[in-house]
Amino acid sequence: MTFISKTIQYISIIVILHSGFSSYEFHQTYKQLSINDISSETLTLPKDIKYEAIAGFILFIISVFISFEKIQYFSLRRQEGHSIETLSQGHYLKFISLNKATDSDNMMNSDPTGDVSYTPNMIHLHEKRKQMSDWLQKQQEAIK
Repeated sequence: MTFISKTIQYISIIVILHSGFSSYEFHQTYKQLSINDISSETLTLPKDIKYEAIAGFILFIISVFISFEKIQYFSLRRQEGHSIETLSQGHYLKFISLNKATDSDNMMNSDPTGDVSYTPNMIHLHEKRKQMSDWLQKQQEAIK
């Protein structure tokens, strides 16, 4: 949290507490007037107290948004003997061409996305059942 956001936050808390105290004092006075039977039905909370409370909440919200810091990430490539380098929002990873990155995999006839592309649960179930039933019928005919 920066110094500016902390300062605005403390000011907003003081403003909100002062508006709360002013509201408390107003209601205490209102009770005294109603006890003494002075026409107090038309008395409402003064606008300056309402505006003070609203200004305090707005300042508090602004201080929260100012306190957000830039996100930093650890770099993916760590060199031996060097400290950990962080990436902030303005930095990006280098572009890597997929075909250049997988040349060695392609030469070895290896599938780098084998875990993703091999999905045994996507086998056509009805065809497998038909093949199994055909195989069982052939086995039963061979026994007879």
